[in-house]
Amino acid sequence: MNADSRHERYRTFGAYRSFAEADAEVRDYWWSRTPEERMEALEALRIRIYGEAKINARIPRVFGVPEPRRS
Repeated sequence: MNADSRHERYRTFGAYRSFAEADAEVRDYWWSRTPEERMEALEALRIRIYGEAKINARIPRVFGVPEPRRS
């Protein structure tokens, strides 16, 4: 068994030769998804980390643009 075939066997389990190789594959995966899919994944992570009750309990913020002062 040569090094390349051994490496390919590990790739099926998510092993990488370097952190840069793993980062590149993850980045390529997410760039292959649509913006909607990426936002859905982000929202699912946010709910998983903070919990839906905590997210919904927040006070909504309202932003406005102040009128410039006239002299």
